[in-house]
Amino acid sequence: MAMSTPRPTLASDPDWLHEARDAVDRFVAGLQAGIDSADAQTYNADFANDVMWGSPFGATVNGYDALHSIHRGMFSGGVPATGASSHYQTVHVMAPTPDVAIAHVQRVALDAAGEQIPIDDATVFSEMAMYVLVRRAGTWWLAAGQNTPIRPKREHRTRVASLCQHRRWAEIPLGTPASICPQVSVAAATHFAAAWRML
Repeated sequence: MAMSTPRPTLASDPDWLHEARDAVDRFVAGLQAGIDSADAQTYNADFANDVMWGSPFGATVNGYDALHSIHRGMFSGGVPATGASSHYQTVHVMAPTPDVAIAHVQRVALDAAGEQIPIDDATVFSEMAMYVLVRRAGTWWLAAGQNTPIRPKREHRTRVASLCQHRRWAEIPLGTPASICPQVSVAAATHFAAAWRML
């Protein structure tokens, strides 16, 4: 029987990882600045000319010009499904080579008051992105990005709907949207009443 190749750990150099994290932090700060100012030029500033992009809905876009045009239209017209605003946060970074950074970055959808919108809200979505940054001539560029909507598991929605149907208000999570439980205000009142009794 042939010997199997040992499975490698690709990101094992702490110096590579330190530089990759710095690059991702700067990249994410640029995304945040772009979305805060609704400016596609700022948002796309670090995208390579031949960037590959996957949308949250499964569409693919290749090349800066095509993607910049899409983002410019989104920012000028607004995208209700992304929330009133958004907050970007880095989840994990790895550096398989000195000049490549791979990161999971979450975009959290916020309401007009700056509060996180529950992932159960079917009208708005947060998302998890995987970004690949490549360093070329000392500058880090986005080579590829893939965005995936964050949604609750079907089992969670089914369970909450069942709790609502059986009027088990105290067990329904706060932040549950009315699309899952029309009596969500009753459930919230139950939570607050329980908290008041504990004071």
